[in-house]
Amino acid sequence: MVLAVYPDAPYLPYLVLRVLGELGLFGVFMLARSGTGSSAVLHGAHLASYTFLALEISFMALYLGGLLSPYVHGVSIVLLIRAMLVPDRFWRALAQAALVALCFPFVMFVAWALDSGGLSSLRTPNSIALFVSHYVFVIGSMVVGSAASHLAWTAQQQLYRARRLGRYRLEAPLAQGGMGEVWLAWDQTLSRNVALKVLRGQDRGSPAMLARFEREARAASRLTDPHTIRIFDFGASDDGIHFIVMEYLPGADLGALVEGHGPMPPARAVRFLLHACQSLREAHEAGVIHRDLKPTNLYVTQYQQDHDFLKVLDFGIAWVGQGDFDPRLTRTGIVPGTPAFMAPEVKLGHRGDVRSDIYSLGATLHYLLTGSPPAPEPIELQQAGERESSLPLAVVPSVPASLVSLVSRCLSTDRSFRPQSVEELSNALAQCENLGTWTEEDARIFWQVTHREAVAGWSALTQEV
Repeated sequence: MVLAVYPDAPYLPYLVLRVLGELGLFGVFMLARSGTGSSAVLHGAHLASYTFLALEISFMALYLGGLLSPYVHGVSIVLLIRAMLVPDRFWRALAQAALVALCFPFVMFVAWALDSGGLSSLRTPNSIALFVSHYVFVIGSMVVGSAASHLAWTAQQQLYRARRLGRYRLEAPLAQGGMGEVWLAWDQTLSRNVALKVLRGQDRGSPAMLARFEREARAASRLTDPHTIRIFDFGASDDGIHFIVMEYLPGADLGALVEGHGPMPPARAVRFLLHACQSLREAHEAGVIHRDLKPTNLYVTQYQQDHDFLKVLDFGIAWVGQGDFDPRLTRTGIVPGTPAFMAPEVKLGHRGDVRSDIYSLGATLHYLLTGSPPAPEPIELQQAGERESSLPLAVVPSVPASLVSLVSRCLSTDRSFRPQSVEELSNALAQCENLGTWTEEDARIFWQVTHREAVAGWSALTQEV
């Protein structure tokens, strides 16, 4: 079109724009295929790529007829293609489609404001009518595309509800992360809700990911402490979809609580750590080292009359017994944990031991008290095994010195300087003074007042599955 119809248009800049647009789409494709980003990140990348395409088309239209250019229909094509590829609720799809549709008038207005003649042709009623006749198709594409996107989304939800894995009927998605998806499911045999973790489709053929998935089921199923997530079942469907069936937990993980409500009172943070220590005491005695403890793997729910009851989740990279260590499970891109919460020896690819979990608990306690994880240790110091941790605790006035000292011990790069067992850590936590108080009534009021926020946090269960 440039060479034949508009020979005065800048050919090379247009070619560069088209190449950049294609590279953007290819980048979104690779992100989706890698599975490293969350659904929100992937959705945002989709929207950004299509918005860039609409801006690119609008910029090209400046020299292909200006405001009255028929090239505006390229925006309609972008809208319809996105509607086919991204199922979504109608109003959400419409809002995002409006962003794409407004790119054309936005570029033209900027061109007019910069006195480049972008609106020079809009001088007569006939010109206005011609522009409207072109742009009405963009608006129509926006509305029709949003409706089509909603229909596809509705059909997808109906398909999800109809889908069964063995005796489990999938009801609604709860979360999606780097390894798989978590679904609310109905156990048709026992007539109860369960949480179903499903191995992501592109990872089903990966021996390392399947090994990690099986490891989680095997490690957690042998544990019975009430502070450990209960595993009911593990298996695969006839078409090769692997799944783990867990207890269904309303509540929120510690990461969501801190993100939504800020740092915790020391008494409440210590109480959560004591619950985690109780779970890990049984795990360590059974030869299970978790190795991926972090706020998003520590989940708070209600158990009987306890409103602040903590459960330890995700034993996917646990070391289970002598000779069960697989270094493939700690390679970059497979371990979904946040490095700031991992013990230095685990980040370096070593097996780790009881004290590795204690380091992660210390990093988690730092996060609960300050709202941020400890700063990462330089790799040279991790390898050198410095006795004193150089990770400073960002002290807040309410945190007593005894608790600051204990967290610093847990974060030592020298394992021999850390508490040597979760029992020793529990005793040290119990001996900390001036923690303040956090009662069951405080917990009840917290969940009552922040019920809506807690539901939102529960919907974000295991953001990194």
